[in-house]
Amino acid sequence: MARGAIAARIQGDDYQARWFWFQICRLFSERTKVVRVGYEANNIKSFDDVVVYYQGMEDYEGNPLSKVMPFSFAMS
Repeated sequence: MARGAIAARIQGDDYQARWFWFQICRLFSERTKVVRVGYEANNIKSFDDVVVYYQGMEDYEGNPLSKVMPFSFAMS
């Protein structure tokens, strides 16, 4: 593996770790809609590295989504 590719992989892992802890910190906010944060979630088929679960979200037409809606962010 080329040296640049190794550096990119390490930086991606570092960024993913920071994003995870940023989302964890949001759990402690008084006005958050984040109800749970997961890492490598088995119930998400793709983009499962950091999974943020929100409560009380609506779609673009104002219709309520499921009680807990996952949002995923992947860096791998």
